[in-house]
Amino acid sequence: NATVYVDDSSLIGWRKGVNDAFLLDLRNSTVASSGSVVNGNVTNSYDVWWTVRCPCRPTEGHTVQGLRSRNALSPHLMLSARHYCSGAYMVDGKSYRYNNNGSYLTFHDPVGGTNASVSSTTVWPGMLTAESPYDPVPAAAGVGFPLAAWAVENGWTRSEVVAMHIDDVMVIPVTGGTIPEACCPYIMSIPAWINHFGGEGTLGGWAFSQTYVGKRAPDGLLAGNMMTPCLLNLGDMAANGYGANAWTCAGYRWNELTARADIFAQKSSMEAQGTAHAFPPIYGGDSSGGIYIRHDGRWIMASFYTSISSGPSISAALPVLKKLCEAYGDTLKTIED
Repeated sequence: NATVYVDDSSLIGWRKGVNDAFLLDLRNSTVASSGSVVNGNVTNSYDVWWTVRCPCRPTEGHTVQGLRSRNALSPHLMLSARHYCSGAYMVDGKSYRYNNNGSYLTFHDPVGGTNASVSSTTVWPGMLTAESPYDPVPAAAGVGFPLAAWAVENGWTRSEVVAMHIDDVMVIPVTGGTIPEACCPYIMSIPAWINHFGGEGTLGGWAFSQTYVGKRAPDGLLAGNMMTPCLLNLGDMAANGYGANAWTCAGYRWNELTARADIFAQKSSMEAQGTAHAFPPIYGGDSSGGIYIRHDGRWIMASFYTSISSGPSISAALPVLKKLCEAYGDTLKTIED
């Protein structure tokens, strides 16, 4: 596949502002004095760059990676990847899959400067899914469930839900505490993506990586919500309806065709400054890590990892997510026009 960069024309609403802010954040990033890290089974070491914190990801917890990886959605809901449900579980003679790894997480409120402790999936069996993500599950209150199954049970047809491209999304109710409002992301509709960005080309965005888990940033806080740069691929939204659900992280190849020239030059400069490779690739356990852009102080969630370069279309599921949040007494933060 070939991706061609779309010029930051003033005719394409927010594109230039998002990319300008992304470039500034890259220029303000610094190499951590603690040196390099080795990720998973990767043999090379990678420099840790202090970049930006995403408040929609926890700063710390048990844990913020792998089986317990969570993204804030609303004060009482989080999102994760369904494929982490791998355990066999029988209910009334029917086969299901589960993951009973509970999370005890800390979210840092960027407005108040305070920490909020929340817990999730502490109710057995934690997260529960049928073999098909569209089939209902006998989940008690507090147990995680597939978003696709909830949609089918709450007014959408199976074919409509299949078209949303959300088969690997689990909804995780918060069973203790409340996620601060400032830590909840905005969700943008597909028409809004097209309206504000033209619906094609790439944008500078931010992806979660396990690189920072357990490390303290210069501000003294654990850096579990530090992000790695990525290029969000808008694709042809009008044609596929999926939204912004593909990207290339900085640990992989960027070139002048996929990135704005000054953004590409900055990334190349950062690679030249480091003592090892500038950014780590994505590896096992990064699944569920959120993918975001920033605009005018707002964190806008596009997707999360289910593979190294793609994931579900959160925007395609916007109507479902709004109704889901209402069922839990929350109001989803949206950008719809």
